[in-house]
Amino acid sequence: MPSIPLHKMPVYAPASGRSRHHRFRFLPRRMWRLRRLVHSHWRALVVTALTISTVYFVFAIRKKALTSSRAKYANLQAFQREVGLGEMLFGAPEDEFEKEFRDKSRLPPCVETMEETPRLHTGDPLLSYFLSMYVDGMEVTWSSDVNSRSSLFQALQDYMLMMVEADVRVIWSDPKTRKNGTAMITPSASKSDEDSLPLQRYLYYVARYSNKGIQLNFPDVESANVALPVLKDMRTQLHAPVWLHADILPGPNRADFPIDPVQFVTAVQNNFVSSTLSLGWATDWSPDAPQIRYSWFNVIEMAKICAGVRQPVTFAIRAVYALRSMRQLRFLLSLASRFTVTVWMDKYDIMPLPDLGNFRRNMDPKRIFYNLPNNFMESIKNVNGQQPPPLDSDSVQWNRNLWQPVLMDDVSLVFLGAEQVVLEGTGSWIVSKVPYQAEMQSKGRMVVVEGKLQFLNRDPTAVAKKEAARIIIRSSGVNPPEPSMVQGVQLLVRPDGFIELSEINMKHAHMFDVRTSAHLPQSDCYNFKLVDKGEDYPIYCEVKMVKCESDEADVEPLLVSLHFKAPYEPQTQMFYVVANAAGGKQALVIENLVVYS
Repeated sequence: MPSIPLHKMPVYAPASGRSRHHRFRFLPRRMWRLRRLVHSHWRALVVTALTISTVYFVFAIRKKALTSSRAKYANLQAFQREVGLGEMLFGAPEDEFEKEFRDKSRLPPCVETMEETPRLHTGDPLLSYFLSMYVDGMEVTWSSDVNSRSSLFQALQDYMLMMVEADVRVIWSDPKTRKNGTAMITPSASKSDEDSLPLQRYLYYVARYSNKGIQLNFPDVESANVALPVLKDMRTQLHAPVWLHADILPGPNRADFPIDPVQFVTAVQNNFVSSTLSLGWATDWSPDAPQIRYSWFNVIEMAKICAGVRQPVTFAIRAVYALRSMRQLRFLLSLASRFTVTVWMDKYDIMPLPDLGNFRRNMDPKRIFYNLPNNFMESIKNVNGQQPPPLDSDSVQWNRNLWQPVLMDDVSLVFLGAEQVVLEGTGSWIVSKVPYQAEMQSKGRMVVVEGKLQFLNRDPTAVAKKEAARIIIRSSGVNPPEPSMVQGVQLLVRPDGFIELSEINMKHAHMFDVRTSAHLPQSDCYNFKLVDKGEDYPIYCEVKMVKCESDEADVEPLLVSLHFKAPYEPQTQMFYVVANAAGGKQALVIENLVVYS
């Protein structure tokens, strides 16, 4: 009989007494020992198995997250330096930022440091966040071109610095197909070097170690589309003001559109609406540049874009054009209280310091920020900012609260500013909210309507003969009646110099000589004055050529006067004053349109 190894010999074991079948079990000796081991230590084995399973799933999840994150980073070596296995398992490593700023108060000091849970102020105005006790935008301090790890480290050490400005660029993993882009803060547009930072890490440093706000500049729509989702994911970590800047319109001496305005504004509203839009114009400058200011076309196009935006907006203004653009900028700021201006300067610009002081002296200090070099900031410190005086303080001032805009179609617009009204399109009207009737016989009161007209023609070599400005007195108003049925006495002024005073839709006009006209030389700007002393006296008008801007060469002081007599028609006349841009699609600016007795 062959011998059987000891470890394979059968073991006689009686079945459990609880078993239904009383039989013997023959098991190898090793299996018997394993059975006894499991029976004695089953709890420890279960705990061990659960531990191994947990560790396996943790590493599996981390690996999946790492793979997903790597797809968002073009430079994998930089990513691996930023995010290693130790950081994934145990948190961020102790880098130079952590060593320098750990356990230190956030800079600059802020009320938020006294609260256990910081509130989110990404959409707050700068003055209310940083300087609640001050009313001057010049007190807000800036650091521009903070486009590297080292410059950010230095900026976070600055006790007085409030706003950090950086440029966002996209690094593509495949530049040909432009896929898998990474939003980077890098000093070089062509590559990502060791001093660069992914936008997410950049924002993390600013938010974790400071109370400073941040302005991100986007050179194109692609950079905005890649970067804004990162901001959206970090919206609960960002607590200080966030400005998002792009040049969306052509400005002085430029004709191209750097970024599509609709795409950029829509992208911001879809991803990070709790921010301030910083919108600017693409500009060029040289000592002999033909355009020396932001034109009315520039600010009107910007006003159209911002009309439907409900978040704070700041307009980036190049300093060399600021002083000569005060009328346009004051108009733009007056359209909404959420609008501000940020003055900036290119390093090659030649900016006379007196111009900067005069600009500050004539603008509202609460609405103007200055992102300028330190030597320029020192030069205007002693210039007192105050509530700006009217640019034409010698005349009665326009009061927009006395006027009602009326739009008769979908393509016309009316902008009521603090000193001007802009009408564009034949369906654009403004009507006085109260009637003005001369009462010479009873109270000796006459009605005077005056103002300044400026025709905006995109082609200065051509005269738009169809364009005209109409000022109507003794009017029945608009809507109702329809524009074609508006009644009253009309002063019509065209940019080719044609002037006419006439009646419109008056029933008894045939009894009087109610049409008279004259010509002046072609001009973009005219002053007008209408005087109504009542039906017993002739209606008198005076139109004069003037220069459009104060720094332009003087024009020959040519003037025409017209008058005729027209009766009252009390059954239909309601004595409102009406203004309208008739005949074309170009805009009309009326400054200091006033009615007085």
